[in-house]
Amino acid sequence: MKNLLNNWRFQLILRIVLGLFLSITGVAKIMDLAAFGKAVNGFGLLPSTWVVLVTVIIPYLELILGLMLLLNFYAKPAYVTALTMLIVFTALSAYKYFSGDISDCGCFGKLLQRKTDEKLLIENAFLMALFALGYFKMKGTKYE
Repeated sequence: MKNLLNNWRFQLILRIVLGLFLSITGVAKIMDLAAFGKAVNGFGLLPSTWVVLVTVIIPYLELILGLMLLLNFYAKPAYVTALTMLIVFTALSAYKYFSGDISDCGCFGKLLQRKTDEKLLIENAFLMALFALGYFKMKGTKYE
């Protein structure tokens, strides 16, 4: 197992898969910013001006981070930023879930309806592990 994790092919595949994941989720949200804004507003934690700002920034940030991973351009900072965002999203989703609200998380825009449930929390924990693994196992590049 240790040899697999240190294998450059595994690291390349992991970086591409996570880059595609971020790019797809970003584009899916961009295609329906209104629905994503509704999901952001559904948390009930931000004033309306912040909801608009977050609704516009997050999808484009996801797309940019995905492209950075795909192109191996400042990939380590991209891993850290994506992991940080995922930790925040997971904490908010857990808050929403344990408050009894299992409405759509807005994670995939129109592409896929996802309820905020225990399955989502487990999947996010798995994704966090993959982003952390990508960061810690990444070999040095000239763009760090």
